[in-house]
Amino acid sequence: MADEEKSKAELIEELQLLRGRLLTRRDSSPVGSPSVEFYPESTAETTMRIDEEHLRDAQRIAGIGSFEGTVPVEELWWSAGLFDVFGLDESQFTPTKDAFSELLHPDDRDDYQAALFETLESGIPLKRKYRAKHGSGTWRHYETVARATRNGSGEIVGLRGTVQDITDREQAEIFLRESEAQLTGFFDASPAGLIMFDNQLRYTRVNESLAAINGLSAATHIGRTIREVLPELAPTIEPIIQRVIDTGVSSLGIELSGEVPREPGAERHWTASYFPILASDGSVSHVGGVIIDVTERERAERERATLEFQLRQS
Repeated sequence: MADEEKSKAELIEELQLLRGRLLTRRDSSPVGSPSVEFYPESTAETTMRIDEEHLRDAQRIAGIGSFEGTVPVEELWWSAGLFDVFGLDESQFTPTKDAFSELLHPDDRDDYQAALFETLESGIPLKRKYRAKHGSGTWRHYETVARATRNGSGEIVGLRGTVQDITDREQAEIFLRESEAQLTGFFDASPAGLIMFDNQLRYTRVNESLAAINGLSAATHIGRTIREVLPELAPTIEPIIQRVIDTGVSSLGIELSGEVPREPGAERHWTASYFPILASDGSVSHVGGVIIDVTERERAERERATLEFQLRQS
């Protein structure tokens, strides 16, 4: 992922340089000069055409397009890549300020326009996410990054920037947020004690059920080691979890007994299972655990066994 992001950044930088070269060449032609066709095309024209092709290719690969506009002029300049980003046909869509505004999602239009006006008033760079209608008729997510342009007197006269389709990124972020919300809901609502350790045997996450089992707040566990939280049980638990880290193999249905801070001197009983949580490279980054307090069940079974023994003896 890091290499992919780097390549996109390099492409964006390249296309900005290419675009600057193209604008410089176009601006160097005297206004009103006669249009003369050369055949074959001149070296300068060939270079410009190649630069335009490189610009479009770079923008297409990066999923980005560029634009420029001035305050008094309604029509905007769009790169070919920007038409591609919005899925629009250059021959059928004229990029004007009003036409672009109509592409914006109604719920995002006012906020985008307010941010745009602020940039034109103050010169603060514009960076804004929004939804807009793609040529396919679907709503997609975009991000505009732009800066104000100024004349020789330093006055703001327009805006120049890029637009990128970030739909895939936004959908991935939404999926991650929803997944995290579901995991948190499951974690918090579970009647069993749920726990996560890092590979240094530090608590990274516990739910309220586990906190109640240990008699300490959930926050008290975070960042501390097993030995710091459960000194009496650490000699038993640490080797089990370390073995899961070393082997990547779960340890299930382990019966544990001992004391916890909430009831010093009182023996309690648990059934514990520990399992590896893998990082992207396949190594064990964390260990998860499920702890069930079976103290009352153990006591009931012992009482029943005692009663049965007494009955047999009578």
